[in-house]
Amino acid sequence: MRKSLGSGRTWSVLAVAGAMLATGLTSAGVAVAASDDPRAQASGRTLWYEWFRSRPDLRPPKVRVRTATSGVSSGYVFLAAIPGPSQRGPMIVDNQGRLVWFKRLPQGQVAADLRVQTYQGRPVLTWWQGRFIPGGYGCGVGVIADTSYRTIATVRPSDQGRYCPDLHDVVLTPRGTALLMFYRRVRMGGRTLLDNIVEEVDVRTGKVRLRWSAAHHVSVADSYVPPFKNRSRPWDFFHINSVDMDAQGNLLISARHTWAIYKLSPSGSIVWRLGGKRSDFPVPRDARFAWQHDARFLPGGAISLYDNAAAQGKGRSRNYSSGLLLRVDEAARTVSRVREVRHPRTILSRSQGNFQLLPNGNYFVGWGQEPTVSEFGPDGRLRLDLQLPPDAGSYRAYRYQWTARPAEAPRVRAMRSRRGGVVVYMSWNGSTELRRWQVLAGNTRGGMRPVATVDSTGFQTAYRVRTPARYFAARALDASGRVVRSARSTAASGS
Repeated sequence: MRKSLGSGRTWSVLAVAGAMLATGLTSAGVAVAASDDPRAQASGRTLWYEWFRSRPDLRPPKVRVRTATSGVSSGYVFLAAIPGPSQRGPMIVDNQGRLVWFKRLPQGQVAADLRVQTYQGRPVLTWWQGRFIPGGYGCGVGVIADTSYRTIATVRPSDQGRYCPDLHDVVLTPRGTALLMFYRRVRMGGRTLLDNIVEEVDVRTGKVRLRWSAAHHVSVADSYVPPFKNRSRPWDFFHINSVDMDAQGNLLISARHTWAIYKLSPSGSIVWRLGGKRSDFPVPRDARFAWQHDARFLPGGAISLYDNAAAQGKGRSRNYSSGLLLRVDEAARTVSRVREVRHPRTILSRSQGNFQLLPNGNYFVGWGQEPTVSEFGPDGRLRLDLQLPPDAGSYRAYRYQWTARPAEAPRVRAMRSRRGGVVVYMSWNGSTELRRWQVLAGNTRGGMRPVATVDSTGFQTAYRVRTPARYFAARALDASGRVVRSARSTAASGS
């Protein structure tokens, strides 16, 4: 007799968990513990990280589904930079908040801005990796990984000793370059400034093709952040937090501390300013923004951005943050609001955040320091709401289509159960092809035979087999039933 144990997730975080735990049953009708983590079982507490018997080395943050309705986009959710009791690293989850992929980073390092981009004509993952610096900065490198999650390039300028890439953006261009941002101390006007630098760097060689300085193009009088009385203390009058490039090579940058976004020509000269104290466009009241993040070019002259509307210790322009879709008519010098996307709970995030227009017309919002990620329909109604660990957040959150086959093999662990038989735990970190597992058992490693085929139920699938066999293994099957990869065999251990 064989019994399916379902997913190894901590089911108590799901919206349906209450009913399941009250009966002690999963949807398949088989008893499951509230958590695989012995510490959670012992304390009775809900822990805001995942724990898997097949991957005890991983402690990714836990993601909970608050709201899920029809009309949610396909694809996966991409997150990074979630502080709290869990490990740090880039991660991908599905629409149920279940883990798909997690990369544990070394102690003291964090990741930010995990997204799917194109490099050399192929889809890749990119993220920033390094250490945080108090004040909202970072020092690290850009990482590019292929569809097997192997790092294929590390992006840094050839003169790395002069500047350290900041966490805010790593943008790949069609010409084999990356847009990076830096901060450096300079003396101007009798005081110390924290200058904001944009560089276009050749990914392969590290050669700098373009370097743009905010201090040399923007007046410090445009800042909404007052200077320090101590003129030697570095004043971040600009605070760049995003950069984008259009098909003509123009750049779009967002400056949080001037409440403005800037279009730059390919040579680096300012074409126009939008917002702030010296806007080249009259901005209607419903299109105004402050302390913003994530300004992006969109087709047809549209621009998207995330309007924080507030900053820590610096006041606010309104009592909620939102995603803004603006129409910019450069010839007529007009700007108008196309869409404002607000959360029904009136979220105000004083730092971080992003706003993404999806191919199907939906909107995806990462609420920055607030532990929420949301998707809205074209009408602005909430369709998906994910909760991150309390008092934590993701710098940005995105949705993308993604197909990956990990370079690392699946993992399997077999444990003898006090209730009889052996529970086989199976996982394959990052696989998007996996649909079913074939379980093998035998008294010798060379004599194992298939004993069951079960559906994959999430990052980890657990299955009980009543057999005296000593050795167990598993094969990952795709949607057609083809064996994609096999896990190494393991001997059954005590529970």
